[in-house]
Amino acid sequence: MENQIKIYPNPSTGMYTISADRYYSFVITDIAGKQIYSGKLENKETQIDISDEAQGIYLIKFINEKFSKTIKLMKK
Repeated sequence: MENQIKIYPNPSTGMYTISADRYYSFVITDIAGKQIYSGKLENKETQIDISDEAQGIYLIKFINEKFSKTIKLMKK
């Protein structure tokens, strides 16, 4: 079964909705690799807020016991 993760809107001003078919841990880093946010997706839809962070590109990595995926977030 394919792992489905969607993030919207992307780009945004810092508020993102994550829609996923499974439970994942996630970590958000800036482009230099500094961790700025982490958490767990425990619902099918979760909101995250990085509006206090500077405009730019961030990476969000989703991890569970069988899967990992990295997606680029663009904050305007």
